[in-house]
Amino acid sequence: MAGDGCGSGESITNERKEVLDPFLEAFNLLDISPKLDLQDDNFRIINCGGKTFYYLMHNLFEFSYLKKSNNLLMPKIVEVSDNLFVSEFISGYFDCDAYVSDRNIEISSASEEMINKLQFVLLNFGILSNKFKKLNKKYSKYYNYLTIAGYEDYKKFYENIGFKISYKKTLLKKLIAKGVSNRKTDIIPIENRNIKDLRVKLGLQQNLGNFW
Repeated sequence: MAGDGCGSGESITNERKEVLDPFLEAFNLLDISPKLDLQDDNFRIINCGGKTFYYLMHNLFEFSYLKKSNNLLMPKIVEVSDNLFVSEFISGYFDCDAYVSDRNIEISSASEEMINKLQFVLLNFGILSNKFKKLNKKYSKYYNYLTIAGYEDYKKFYENIGFKISYKKTLLKKLIAKGVSNRKTDIIPIENRNIKDLRVKLGLQQNLGNFW
């Protein structure tokens, strides 16, 4: 629902039925009768259980009553859960919204808070990522982007989170097979004052000239 769900909680849409199969199972477990149809080459599950499911999503997963894209949050129940539960949430979110290219894994959201929390939660698995803003021409507003790039981070994502969609899983395997490290994420940023403290402790001069 965080990825392809309708803001009213009435439906969820994706071009691949394999993404929606877990939702069909969840609806059935909750004794809510869903309807599956095909609309404009996309599969759509329609909630036929009235407001029950919507209230469940709002109270348990903090699904917003307002427009979903701008108000999407990382649910507190996810933040405080063990890594198994967290990985399932992230995997589902990436299955719906992430794009896997030959350079990186990328996901975007209108919600800055969601991307900020996502970057923080990924660190629980040792996965480094970059975030930035970019103009979304389709909606004429700036969106928040998060990218994962680098051999070690691909491996950690594959081993700890992964994709359930077959074609994204295949693309991730290809990224890992390249075995390419990314300098942008394979470093840890250090503040200037920490560098100065380290230089003083080591007795190094401020200007090292042609040290490198």
